[in-house]
Amino acid sequence: MISTPSKLTLGDVRRAMRAALPGWQAQRLMCPPQRDVVISQEILDRARPSSVLVLLYPKNDTLYLVLTLRAATLNLHKGQISLPGGGCDPDDIDFADTALREANEELGIVREQVEVLGPLTEIYVPPSNFLIHPVVAISEAAPQFLPNAHEVASIIEVPVSDLLDPALRSTQLRPATSLGGQMILVPTFFANGYYVWGATAMILAELAMLLDGGD
Repeated sequence: MISTPSKLTLGDVRRAMRAALPGWQAQRLMCPPQRDVVISQEILDRARPSSVLVLLYPKNDTLYLVLTLRAATLNLHKGQISLPGGGCDPDDIDFADTALREANEELGIVREQVEVLGPLTEIYVPPSNFLIHPVVAISEAAPQFLPNAHEVASIIEVPVSDLLDPALRSTQLRPATSLGGQMILVPTFFANGYYVWGATAMILAELAMLLDGGD
C-alpha cells in the first residue's frame, strides 16, 4: 500500500497510476458470476465504445471519488450506481475527451480543473453492449457539482479509503439484466449508504488494487 488508507493523497494516486495495470486479476474480485467468461474479439469489435471518469479529489483532508445514482428515466442502467460517463461521440478526440465531456454534461465538472492521469483496463458490459474505457483523473480541490437532473438522481461522494476496507465488501442478491432479472449473488462495495456492483465495482476494484500496491 502506498499510504495508510485514511491518509491517501493525490500524490499516491499519481504514483499508483504509473504502475502496470492488474486488469482481470483485479476486476474478477468484483465480477458477477455470469460475466466470468471469455468475451470473443468478434463481440468486442461490435461493442459500443464508451468512457467513464474516475475522478479523485481532496475534501476535508480525505481523498474522495464521485459516483452517481442514475435517473430512473434513463433508457440504460436506470437507477444504478455508476461513474460519470457515456458513449463516445464522433467529435471526441479520445476516451479521455469522452469521459470529460460526459462528466461535464452530467455533473458540471470543468475539464480545465481536472488532470487526467491515464486509463484503467477496458471492460465489456453485455446488457448495454458497451465497451467501457475508464479514465482516472484528479482535481486539486473538490469540484462544485451541478448535476443534470435528467441523468443524475443523486451524487455519491465516496472516501477512497472505503475501497480498501475489506469490511465494506460483501455479496448481495441483485437482479441480472442479462438473465431476465434473475436474482444472483454478486460482489459489492458498500459506499456511502449504497451497494455498488457490476461494471462500476469491477473498475473500482482495479483502482483499489493499484492503490494497495498491486495486492
